[in-house]
Amino acid sequence: MRNDKLPAAERTLARLTDEAKFLLVAGTDAPSQVMSITIYHILCNSCVYNRLREELQMALSNADMDACWGDLERLPYLVSILHSNVYCQLV
Repeated sequence: MRNDKLPAAERTLARLTDEAKFLLVAGTDAPSQVMSITIYHILCNSCVYNRLREELQMALSNADMDACWGDLERLPYLVSILHSNVYCQLV
């Protein structure tokens, strides 16, 4: 806000608020799209869905609480699905 090289209109609180909102949305839009498409493909493919469901049920059957990220990272099929979908959607 103190940079005199920028026009005054670029340094207003409203302008900076708009920029902050844009950055927040830009940082969440792509990951949410990847997850939506991944879930869609899992649900459309019954073999993938059933295998993933079995892996999750076996891994979480003894869990007293919700699984933490560390627990989920140890599930090879889940991790391979996530990695392959992120890769395919970035290419």
